[in-house]
Amino acid sequence: MLSKNSFFNGTIFKNTLLTYWPVWGLASFIGCLFPIGLLFALMGGDIVVSNLSCYTYCFAFAFDALPVVSTIYALIVSIIVWSYLNQTRHVGFIHSLPVKRTALFITNFFSGIAMFMIPYLLMAVIFVLVMGINGHLMIVPVLITLALCLCESVIFFSIATFFAMISGSGKMAGFLYSFLMLFPLVANSLASAILDRFLFGFGRDYDTNLSYISPVVHIMDRVSAGMDGHISPAYEHIIYYGMDVLLWTFVASVVVLILSFILYQKRPSESAANVFCFRIINPIFHYFIMMLSALIFGTFIYNLLFDSLWNTEYFKIIPIIGCMFVAGLIGYFVAKMITQKSFRVFKRAYIPVLVTAAFAVLFCLTFSMDLTGVQGRVPDRAKIEYVEMMLNSDNLQVSESENPELVDEIRSLHQYIVDHGDEYKNKSKVGYDEKKTVMYFSVTYTLHSGKTLSRSYELYVQWDSFDDPNSFAYAAKQFANSKAYLRHLYYLDQDISFTSTDISVGEAEGHKTISYSISPSDSAKLRDAISKDIDDGMVINYDFGRRYDFSDEIQYYVYFNDYSTYDRYHLHANVYVNKDMRYSMEFLSHLDELSYYDPYTMGSVIK
Repeated sequence: MLSKNSFFNGTIFKNTLLTYWPVWGLASFIGCLFPIGLLFALMGGDIVVSNLSCYTYCFAFAFDALPVVSTIYALIVSIIVWSYLNQTRHVGFIHSLPVKRTALFITNFFSGIAMFMIPYLLMAVIFVLVMGINGHLMIVPVLITLALCLCESVIFFSIATFFAMISGSGKMAGFLYSFLMLFPLVANSLASAILDRFLFGFGRDYDTNLSYISPVVHIMDRVSAGMDGHISPAYEHIIYYGMDVLLWTFVASVVVLILSFILYQKRPSESAANVFCFRIINPIFHYFIMMLSALIFGTFIYNLLFDSLWNTEYFKIIPIIGCMFVAGLIGYFVAKMITQKSFRVFKRAYIPVLVTAAFAVLFCLTFSMDLTGVQGRVPDRAKIEYVEMMLNSDNLQVSESENPELVDEIRSLHQYIVDHGDEYKNKSKVGYDEKKTVMYFSVTYTLHSGKTLSRSYELYVQWDSFDDPNSFAYAAKQFANSKAYLRHLYYLDQDISFTSTDISVGEAEGHKTISYSISPSDSAKLRDAISKDIDDGMVINYDFGRRYDFSDEIQYYVYFNDYSTYDRYHLHANVYVNKDMRYSMEFLSHLDELSYYDPYTMGSVIK
């Protein structure tokens, strides 16, 4: 007997909402606290609202909080909506009703979406009332936020539904869903912990650029909105970023939802007691856990047993293969025990043994020999949007469109390290050697595609190599003292007014220091003098090749800082003025005649 409505059953829909009202009721209560709290803050006079505030509050929720809230809430709703699939008696009863599976799937899916939208709608209504009472009734940002709520509800609930369809256990569905959402973080952590021990230049904060695999990470990274500078905003003045990302994520989630629907049609009712409902998923899960265990626990075993034995920065190839093999094999059989709910899982064990051994060998050899070529990758200049570089204590940010020559110089330094990687990689870092010093070079390329490529190096070099034209130390020294580099390092070609300029004068007798603070106008004159000295080739970057104390050569220490906005809080430049910098020396010889400037009150006091 078929249901009267083949695609939707109102009775089941209402019964689901009434049965699980505590879930969406609690969510509604928590959500409504925020607009009510805003009302109390307005009544108490703690804040003042405007049209701009309406957009600010809506978008703060939509672009900062909504992805995380939807991720967590989708897991909770999917577990309760599809809970009958994990109980043999319950699933048998539901599937014996005169309702098609198509109607069951559609009804339950919309039940879940309703549990999402009820709290959001209540929040929106109260927020509109609060803003309307205060004379700032704006519907457009609220409607945009509700549209985003609906879009992300479909995205995350569709993905959670997919894992509910393939799993006969709510715990397993929750584990797989959570792992997918956290995958970029897991991948970055694994890459940082493992690749850094195989390859030269991979730091502890390596980015795998895999954020697109996790919808929540990808949306938070790429989707946002802002104003174009208008004080009284209208909807046409808002700039939305990453809407194409949100659209394609939504399309992908619809595809996942259709796949979930197909799986639901084919899902055997008797599989409710199984960890996975389809046998083909079991071996995939076993080998997935094997690889994950080999990487995580294999590295742990190696660090525990062999790190203190050899005290080396990089893995020894034979021991790490052995550790990954043992850890991977343990992970495989533990996963098999979980899916089969039995300890008798060692039948035909030679197959997972061979597969695990092959994985451990191939993985370790691939990265230890850099067969992927990732260690030697230096992006083409045409693909680069801008570069962030640290060379010893110097920090530099340069756009390819503004200064392509400087970008090429940075790429050349990076390429030299790549070409001589084995030479620097194999040098011992243990113990003190007065003939050596350490140089630090890190670079992050942001590409036009939006991806980033980061490398970080510690290079132990001979002191005398700074005078060897064939060495990296010499190339870095020449680069760091070039006019183009120094002008960019000190922001001389940019229209910047530093809010704080401090000057220290060292005295040899008694080791006293006299400090001065000068006004932004005097600071601009000093920067002009430094610019002329750079053009004359008199400015020295003391961070490179100076083995002994050079304080006697320096006459003044100048510290430029800009505290005008949060984004530029770290904008600073430190210049060491030597006696050969005649323009700077001429200006600084009149320090006592300049007015004292207080950067905190932004006021000048004549001495």
